[in-house]
Formats: sequence, C-alpha cells, structure tokens
Amino acid sequence: MDKLCLLFVIFFTNMVQTISGFAGTMLAMPVSILLVGITDAKVILNTVGLFCCIVMAFQNYRSIEYREFFRIIAAMSLGMLLAQGISGRVRLEFLLVVYGLLIIIIAVRGLMGCREANLSGPAIPFLLVAAGILHGLFLSGGALLVIYARQKFPDKSVFRATLTAVWVFLNSLILAGHLLGGQITPVRLKLILPGMAVSLLGVYFGNLLHNRISREHFAMLANILLILSGLSILL
Repeated sequence: MDKLCLLFVIFFTNMVQTISGFAGTMLAMPVSILLVGITDAKVILNTVGLFCCIVMAFQNYRSIEYREFFRIIAAMSLGMLLAQGISGRVRLEFLLVVYGLLIIIIAVRGLMGCREANLSGPAIPFLLVAAGILHGLFLSGGALLVIYARQKFPDKSVFRATLTAVWVFLNSLILAGHLLGGQITPVRLKLILPGMAVSLLGVYFGNLLHNRISREHFAMLANILLILSGLSILL
C-alpha cells in the first residue's frame, strides 16, 4: 500500500511540476519521507524528478531562454560552492526561518496584487548566488529562483521551460553524487522505474492543464506554491 501511495504522490506532484515548472519535489518530499524514509525519498524523488524534467525540457526546448539559463546555472553553481564554506559557520536554523518567512511575505504580497520591486543591476546576480547558497545548504533554493524568474519570464511557457532546464542541470549534479555514493540500489530501482512510468502520466495531464491555464491563474498558482514552499521550510 505504501508503494502505491508513493506512486500516486509521484504522479500528482509531477503533474504540478509540469504545469508550473517547479515545486514537484518540494510537495512530494514530506509525504514520501513518511512512506519510505528520508534517504530513500531523496534518492527516488531526485531521480524520478530528473527524468520528468528531461522529458519536459525535450518537449519545450524551443521555449528555453538559453542566455538566462546559462546565467542562472553559473550563479547558482557559484552559490552552491560558497555553501560548502558557509556550512557550519552560521546558524542554519535561524537562516532557514528568515528564508521561509521572506518567501511567504513575497508570495502573499503577490496574491494581494502588490507591486514587486524590479530586479536590476547587482540585485540579479546576488539573488541567483543566494539561491545557489540556499540550494547547497537546504536543497531549497528554488523559491528564490522562482521569484527572479517570475519577473524575468512573463510568458508562462518560457518560465516553465527555462526553470525545467535549470532543474535538469542541478538534479544531474545530485544524481552524480548518488551514483558515486552507491545510493542507486536494486531495491530503490524497483520504486524508481515505476515512478518514472507514472511521472509520464503526470507530464501528459500537466501539459494539458498548462495549455489551458491563463497567465493570471498561472501567476496565482506560482504564488500559492511559493507559500507552500515557505511553510514546508518553516515546518
């Protein structure tokens, strides 16, 4: 029964990931930890999520903003390297609380129709490097990237495609670590392979919904998912 529940979670969250371009693993992680434990959940969800993102990136490669993609991965890679030096030198619990509250405040303001500050100049690389640092520390830097991408990519298809390409890059780095650490075991493959199969159904239905959702409803969905992301960090 736990395995069937996990497969349903993978289907649903990859459908959300396909609609929005983010939040799939974030939504899947809490329930998956309860079902299979934290280590199995991380390995399974990252591998299945990478497969899902590769499929989506292949389907939507024409919509990827490649100049921004390379800017994002360069800045976030630098941030992830800096995170190795920061870890153990700052109070991560306090930083995590501030990060979660900041995400919620920005998302609530967006839902209320408040005007966001325009990102320009040094604010852009700072935000992307910060996203990389947080991703290196907590595997949760995507929320800051989404805040940047919402302003940079007003077109929902470009937003989704470019973020998907970023997840392919970052999840591939994580998968490489799992492979080097011998964490892709035959036991886990028995969940990863069926997970890949049901994720394809999630991609199919997610694409149908993405094509029907309006720009306004897409922006509302992004803010709601950011709030959920902030709450998951705080809880």
